[in-house]
Amino acid sequence: MRKQQQNTESTMCKRRAVASAKHLMLDKHTLFAVVATAARAVAINIGKSNNSENGKGILTRTTQPAHFIAICILSFVLLTVGPDLTTTTTTTMHSSQLATAAIHTTTTQTRNADVNGAAAATMEGSTLATLAYLGAFATHFGSQIWMTFVSGLSLYFSLPRHTFGQCQQILFPKYFALNAMLSISMLIIYVKYFLSGWTTAASVQISALGLTAAIEVVVRLYLAPPMLRLMHEKYRIEGAIGSGQEVGSLVQGDLVECPHYQRIHKAFRRIHMTIAIGNMIVLLATCLQLYFLALKIRIS
Repeated sequence: MRKQQQNTESTMCKRRAVASAKHLMLDKHTLFAVVATAARAVAINIGKSNNSENGKGILTRTTQPAHFIAICILSFVLLTVGPDLTTTTTTTMHSSQLATAAIHTTTTQTRNADVNGAAAATMEGSTLATLAYLGAFATHFGSQIWMTFVSGLSLYFSLPRHTFGQCQQILFPKYFALNAMLSISMLIIYVKYFLSGWTTAASVQISALGLTAAIEVVVRLYLAPPMLRLMHEKYRIEGAIGSGQEVGSLVQGDLVECPHYQRIHKAFRRIHMTIAIGNMIVLLATCLQLYFLALKIRIS
């Protein structure tokens, strides 16, 4: 009986020792436990959402809608500007032909009136097209300057990092969607109203407009959504340990040693850098368009 009691006490002492050792190890691994808990919560939430919204998940959590929208945009642009790209005859050439016919015509006054009316209508359409093109270009260029050099830098160095990210997740999709629509509009207007032949200047402008529209559509449909999802998961892990309140800097702290967090962080930085490079290419293409506009405009 006494021997059994001694064995029981020995077992209890061992359990206390193991518990004490585990308690000492807990401080070293608390961070990783919190991170693992946050990651499991993210996975559980995604799983529940996928299980409860199977039909909606296919439309919102896959790239199939992006493929469909991209095909629709490409088809619309090709059907709109395709006939004009295959010929060098545009509205401008038609108006010059009408002017030549008006000079050399010897027909009746009725025919002259018809020619003059057609030329006036053409000039009015060209003026409206010019206004639309200049308005789209000004809006596009202004939004680029504001988002790249004013809004982004000001918010980053004035707000906590997580608050800055929440602002950007609202502005980013709208910024690239607006600029993509403006670029496509400029491309269509230029081809239908201002393309008078396949000169070097015209080829450069069409290439710049096409590249600008393509980059902005790809960023909006294929790069911005995964970047925002990675940012949400990254912020969830950082929020679990109270990080993300620093202003104008990134302080990872003990998360430097967390492999799961580092994988998310590197994937986020890779996509973010790709978007930044694309935005700078678009800005250079827009400056090229500004140069060609400056060649045409005379301020007196």
